[in-house]
Amino acid sequence: MTDYLTLSEAAEKLGCSRWTLYRAANSGKLRTVRVGNRHKTTELWINDYLNRDCDYSRTPKPKARKPKRRVARPSGGYVSETFRRMAAKGLI
Repeated sequence: MTDYLTLSEAAEKLGCSRWTLYRAANSGKLRTVRVGNRHKTTELWINDYLNRDCDYSRTPKPKARKPKRRVARPSGGYVSETFRRMAAKGLI
């Protein structure tokens, strides 16, 4: 019989956050089974996850989004450039 650990118990043994293990489980990197609403894993599956040859340095970083350009209104406050263009075309 295989002893199953909750991800919280596994995180305590590994000295990491349980959320790290939840992310690994949800991405498919760590094998788990669902028992009720809990994720359970085994020490063998944790060792398989830790011994993988992963190169995280090549993961692309998300690009920063440019903030929307805002234009001052005569009445005070601001309105976005897109809203101003739509109003000028009579779409609003």
